[in-house]
Amino acid sequence: MADKVYDISNVYQIVEKNLLNYSSKEMRRLFHGRGGTYKNLDFLNVDLFPPALLITLYEERDSQWKKEMTDLFMELEGIDGVVFQSRVKAPWINEITAGELSPDHIVMENQLKYSISLAKGENPGIFPDMREGRSYVKSICHGWKVLNLFSYTCAFSIAAIEGGAESVLNMDMNSNSLSRGRINHELNHHDKSAVSYLSHNILKSFGKISKRGPFDLIIIDPPPSQGSSFNLERDYGKILRRSGDFLGGEGEILACLNSHTHDFKWFRSFLDENLTNYTVLKEFGPGEDFPEEKSELGLKIIHLKVF
Repeated sequence: MADKVYDISNVYQIVEKNLLNYSSKEMRRLFHGRGGTYKNLDFLNVDLFPPALLITLYEERDSQWKKEMTDLFMELEGIDGVVFQSRVKAPWINEITAGELSPDHIVMENQLKYSISLAKGENPGIFPDMREGRSYVKSICHGWKVLNLFSYTCAFSIAAIEGGAESVLNMDMNSNSLSRGRINHELNHHDKSAVSYLSHNILKSFGKISKRGPFDLIIIDPPPSQGSSFNLERDYGKILRRSGDFLGGEGEILACLNSHTHDFKWFRSFLDENLTNYTVLKEFGPGEDFPEEKSELGLKIIHLKVF
C-alpha cells in the first residue's frame, strides 16, 4: 500500500465503498489519510455524520479543489451536505460547501444517539476513533460505579449507562461540553439520577473525587495537551498515582492516550512509573476504520486492574 501514490479519485472510491458497507449509516470514519497508509493524502480525513460529510484538512487547499471534492461527494447516495474543517492553524475554521445543517443534528453509533455540531470550528461533539472504546466500556461495566474523567460530551458515560452501569460521574472543565452530555443522556432516555456532572479542574479536585467514590472503573481519556491547564507527562501521572484513592484500594482503569508522539511502548513504561500493583486485562486501538502506517502511534487504550 505504501508504494502506491493515491489521489482524490482514490479517496472517492474508498468513501463510496465504505458507505455501501456501512448499511446502518451510522457515524463512521470513511477515509483516514492521517494514518499515513495512503501516500500523498496524509493531510485528509473524511468522516460520516449522516447525512453530512466532514472533511478535515491539515494542509490548505484552494476553493476550486474544495468545489471539485464537494461536487464528487454530493453525488453519493445519502449525502446531503459537505463541511470542510481547516486545522492548519488555530482557530479552526469550518466551511459549509453544500447543503444545510440542522441545528439539532443527531447521529447514531451502535444504536445510541449523540448530539453534534458541524457548523463551528471545533470538535463536532464526539470522536469517531473511540468507537471501539465506547463499545468496550458498554460490555464491561454492568452494575459498576464509573468515574469518567475528561468526559467532554459524556460519550463514554452514554455507553456505560447503556451497558448497565449503576452510576457515572462525569468530570470536565468545560461546562458547555457537560451540558451537551446531559442532552446526550436525554436523547437515549437514561435515568437522570444515575448520572452526575462536575465542571471542575480534575487536578484540583482529587478530594471531591475521593468523597464521591469508591468507583469500580476510572476512564481516563485526556487531551494530549491543553495549554497550561494540562500537561500530558506531568499531569496524567498525577491522576494515575491518586487512582487508588478513587478506587478505594483496588478496581479497574481504562487508560487512553491519543498522541502521535508517544507509542504503546512509551505508554506501558509510563504506567509502570506511576502505578505499582496492576495487571493488564486488554490493549487495543481504534479499529479498522483507522489504518495506521505506524500502529503503535495511533490511539492507545489499555484496560488494567489495580490491586
